[in-house]
Amino acid sequence: MKKIYHIISLMLMGAVVLLGQSCGSLYADNEYIPDGNSNRNYEDYTSYPIYVTLNYNSLIYQSTDIQSKGVGSGAFDKVNDPLGFDKHYADAKFYVLAYRKTVTKEGELSTLPDFSKLMYSSNNDGKKDCLLSTDREVITATTQQVGKLTKPENKGGALKMLRNVTWEDAPAGTADADREEEMTHYWSKTYDEVGYNFFGYYIDNAEVYDIERTSDKVTLSVELNGTNDIMVGTAPEVTDSMLKVDFPTSVQEESVRKEIIKRGDGAYSTYGAIHSVEPRIDLKHCLTQLIFRANLLDEDREGKISVTNIEVLSERKGDLTVAARNEDEIGLSVNGDKTWTSIPDGGIVQELKYETPVKIGSGILLPEAESYDISMKVIEKGLKTNQSGTEEEYMTSTREGTVTFEGGFKAGVTYYVTVSVYGSTGIDLQATLTPWKNGGEATVDFPDKY
Repeated sequence: MKKIYHIISLMLMGAVVLLGQSCGSLYADNEYIPDGNSNRNYEDYTSYPIYVTLNYNSLIYQSTDIQSKGVGSGAFDKVNDPLGFDKHYADAKFYVLAYRKTVTKEGELSTLPDFSKLMYSSNNDGKKDCLLSTDREVITATTQQVGKLTKPENKGGALKMLRNVTWEDAPAGTADADREEEMTHYWSKTYDEVGYNFFGYYIDNAEVYDIERTSDKVTLSVELNGTNDIMVGTAPEVTDSMLKVDFPTSVQEESVRKEIIKRGDGAYSTYGAIHSVEPRIDLKHCLTQLIFRANLLDEDREGKISVTNIEVLSERKGDLTVAARNEDEIGLSVNGDKTWTSIPDGGIVQELKYETPVKIGSGILLPEAESYDISMKVIEKGLKTNQSGTEEEYMTSTREGTVTFEGGFKAGVTYYVTVSVYGSTGIDLQATLTPWKNGGEATVDFPDKY
């Protein structure tokens, strides 16, 4: 059974704000559990919870085709299948981390924040550096992702925080939904004038095969299988212009804006939260999406040529930095070793039509590149006849080439690659760019025409 702790009601919100600067119990640490737990606090219901939202629009690959399928959930796509997008979004799991930005001239906060620390470290020394992290100090094979587990609460980007529950914590057969207990985290009362930077990421169900926590960043080594939409990002710096634009109602007074910026050191703080200034994380896609179509240009071969699969040569492993002191380091870097990856749903035989492009498989998600090597499997029917004159022989061939695009293929953009098949003689490719940016055409260089 889920345990849901209703910490604060909407009716109490106004009272909490009024109590913000006078009530010492307002800034409780961690989670409120009345019946006791040695690693939680015992303060009353006036404690002020942490609210985190996502920039909802930043999730979307704005293609005009269906989202990719396969092992992962594929790219977020709202244009063609809004109901499918809603389910994709509702089922998605995002992870949030928050680390101290504030550094004082003296005292315990005079050192730079240590990103290897966790809020729930066994000796409880992580609180001064970390506000939000995983619930566990040791990350096992069943809890590979780091950070506070969250899921969307509504379509506006609001997130609800969940306990990071492992398979060892619940009896076998327990439904996934019952492993995800909703919980609430609170701004710190100990460090109520400390600014925190907020980080978020999404990796779908991509395999994480290594985790590195150092003093200045947190990095996951992930498998890139072509079906996982990898995203990472931060909440923006708290500035006067940002407060005017994003929080025009709650921080109208200039003196209040200055105090929010000062107390949080340009980041997010308890004082800012009292004035409803909460982090809104802007996620950025780390991968580009390719969608393939095949077009037959030999009228005499209509009904006799089919595509069975398309593969793309690309990197399969990368290091995703999800939190760092230097925010320029946040993002994905690939290791350079390339392998062939089949496009999702590409194993279905697709018979080609004359001058009628046929979509092949679903969109594949890949690291940015100047160009991609493409390999396509083709079946050709009726190249020879038997003694009675009936066409019966099939020939399987592999067509290879390189697809390029002026300026290279960029993350967060969907490209349509059209493969033109010239019967038994060869193929050619062109790539076009879809809605995120205005683009042109791409050319493909082939060694021969088969």
